[in-house]
Amino acid sequence: MAKAPTNTTTRRSLLTIAAGSAVAAAIAAAVPTIAPATATPVDPLIAPHPDAKLLELGLEYERLWAIEEPLAEESERLWNAADRRRYEKLGVDPDDIEARRAALDNRYSEWNAAREIADEEVGSNKAWGKTNRASLKTVRIGKKILKIAPNTMAGLLVRIRVIETHEGEILGCEPAEQLIMEIRDFAKRVAANGAA
Repeated sequence: MAKAPTNTTTRRSLLTIAAGSAVAAAIAAAVPTIAPATATPVDPLIAPHPDAKLLELGLEYERLWAIEEPLAEESERLWNAADRRRYEKLGVDPDDIEARRAALDNRYSEWNAAREIADEEVGSNKAWGKTNRASLKTVRIGKKILKIAPNTMAGLLVRIRVIETHEGEILGCEPAEQLIMEIRDFAKRVAANGAA
C-alpha cells in the first residue's frame, strides 16, 4: 500500500529519478535478446537470455511505473494544496511551522474536520486512491522480480530498479542495505559460476 504523500523531496528520491531512466534504458536495450516465454527459439543452438524472465518482468514493471509515477506526482501536488487549505481553514498561516504544529496538537478535532473538508475540496483523497491502486499493481510485479536471483548485470539492474522505486512497499529494510546485499549476492554467484 502506498504511503500518503509528504511535502518533502529527499536526496534519495532525486537519485531514484536520475537513475531510473538509465536503468530503464538498460532494460530496454536487453529487450531484443528476450524471447517471448511461449515462443520456441528458431535456432535450437540459441539459448534464451539467462535473465529472460527478470527482463520480461522488468519491462512490465517499467510500464506500470510509467502509469504510477505521474499519478504519484499529482497526488503529492494535491496533498500539499489540501494541507495548506486545512490550516487556512483554521486561521493558521500554512508557512508557520510552529503554528501548524500547535494547531495539530491543541485543536486536533478541528484540524481533522478541516482536513476532511480540504481533502474533499481539492480531491487529494481520490488522487491518492488512484495512486495507491496503481502502486499495488507495480508492487505485485516488483515482488515477483525480487523472488528471482539475477544471473547477469541486466537482471541485477531490474532488481535495483524495484528496490529504488518501491522500497517501502516491498522491503523490510533500508534500500541501501538491500542494494549492498544484492550486489554482494550477485558477485558471489558470478564468482561461483566463473563469469557474468
